[in-house]
Amino acid sequence: MCRCFERHARGMVLNEAGEIFAHHVRKSQLDMEYALAEIKGLKAIRRSLIRIACTDGMAFSLLPGLLAEFRQANPGVLFALNVTHSQGVAACVRAGECDVALQFSLQPERSVEVLGSWPAPVLLAMHQSHPLASRQVTLADLHGWPLALPGQHTTVRQLFDLSCQMNDCVVEPVLTCDYFATLYHFLLHTPQAVTICSAFTLLFERDTQNLVLRSMGVDQLSPAYVAASDGVRPPAECGADAVSAVFAAAANGDGSAGEDGIRVKVCKDLL
Repeated sequence: MCRCFERHARGMVLNEAGEIFAHHVRKSQLDMEYALAEIKGLKAIRRSLIRIACTDGMAFSLLPGLLAEFRQANPGVLFALNVTHSQGVAACVRAGECDVALQFSLQPERSVEVLGSWPAPVLLAMHQSHPLASRQVTLADLHGWPLALPGQHTTVRQLFDLSCQMNDCVVEPVLTCDYFATLYHFLLHTPQAVTICSAFTLLFERDTQNLVLRSMGVDQLSPAYVAASDGVRPPAECGADAVSAVFAAAANGDGSAGEDGIRVKVCKDLL
């Protein structure tokens, strides 16, 4: 007999075999829900629901704009957006708690297959009037300017700190916050300020707020990806392939974004 639990001080917990079994049970339950909904006609485009998980940077501007655009062609589609940390996004996919997920990632996620990707390097965001906006910028150039950075647990901050270490550069932020909206509004109210993000994060705000994105002048890679759980797909009209096409179209439609090498990854659960 195969055991699915192990006894620990805090009680009974699932072992590796138990995790695999529980995952298949969750998938079977969701498959049954989709089948019943399809039989009842509730999966028609007029009643479609797609669950999305993403990190804070994706939820700031990119997703609201793209979801609004998507609903113009599919007015019956409903969205449920779960904003969480980067580790929690892939966990949502594996647990079958979301249909599509967006995340910055430094390494492949366990049991998640990547179907497509675009690179999304960390960039410096500033006002067009900023003295650094009109020239090539290095990390050393940031000294003396008010710097607003996300928390150290975020992928973009980790890449930024790593780049500083590799270039023997020490910078001290005047503001650190886990929410990009706070960094964004600080930037708008502080013309000399600089923050970091990907081109995805400010895709729709850059031109309207007279902001520019500049490379840090160092080699780096911070991929972002869209993920869909295998076997538990949303309706065809708003499935992972359709959603990834929307993101790809948004990136390709912005010349400067393409220049920065934006990449989106589409993934599915393999367990």
